[in-house]
Amino acid sequence: MGMNAMDPNNANDIFTAFKDYIDTRTSGGGSGVKWTSYILDSDDWDENEYSLETDYPHSRYNIIGIVTAENATAEQRQAWAKADCGGYDSSNVITAHGTIPEIDIPVMLGLVDKDAEPGSTVATYNNTTETLIFGSGS
Repeated sequence: MGMNAMDPNNANDIFTAFKDYIDTRTSGGGSGVKWTSYILDSDDWDENEYSLETDYPHSRYNIIGIVTAENATAEQRQAWAKADCGGYDSSNVITAHGTIPEIDIPVMLGLVDKDAEPGSTVATYNNTTETLIFGSGS
């Protein structure tokens, strides 16, 4: 399924399209994508930015996707959606263009480890959420 063939109202279509996109960006000698859980702590926002650089420095990792975790509540998903987040491929910092979340939000980070051995397999995640940000990688 390509990015243009997805149903934007179907969370599984969104995740599958996103995974297909990531797979094409990281296949052939890349390290692949590892999906890992992470909690965006509401106290760690600095104005409208949330840095992931301490745990995932850009010098080693590309964060190429963030989705709300399967266990996120409706309130957490709504807060994430209202935050209207984005990012840049030059750093692992999230920028909120909307309302800064006032609750913690569980997410899944799509990571590419720049130091990993080429040919690692791409991890899969049975995701049923709908929020995507970042569309970059190296």
